[in-house]
Amino acid sequence: MFTCYIILTVSGITFVKFGGLDKAVALFTLPVINFAVSWQTLVGILCYGFSFVLYIIIITKADLSFIIPISTAITYIALMVIAFTLFNESFNALKIIGCGLILIGVLFVIVGGK
Repeated sequence: MFTCYIILTVSGITFVKFGGLDKAVALFTLPVINFAVSWQTLVGILCYGFSFVLYIIIITKADLSFIIPISTAITYIALMVIAFTLFNESFNALKIIGCGLILIGVLFVIVGGK
């Protein structure tokens, strides 16, 4: 269930980003906020919505002090890799160091949780 949560969260955010790109074809526009909604945006919203339901289930069954840091760290690192590979966003030494520190923090949480 945790793996599904991570996959749906990362997929949802990625699809919403794809849907917000200029080359995405809008299915309709939300008039009040002038936001164009593409099929990618809709898929992203669905994925993210399902991930939220899983998140609620997960946090009711696991220790918050364990599951929140790990899920946040894995999601953050996965999104950084996707941002670099799919969206050509910058990836510099400070971001690499930051990811390393996140991984070290996750290890501390895992070891401390035993």
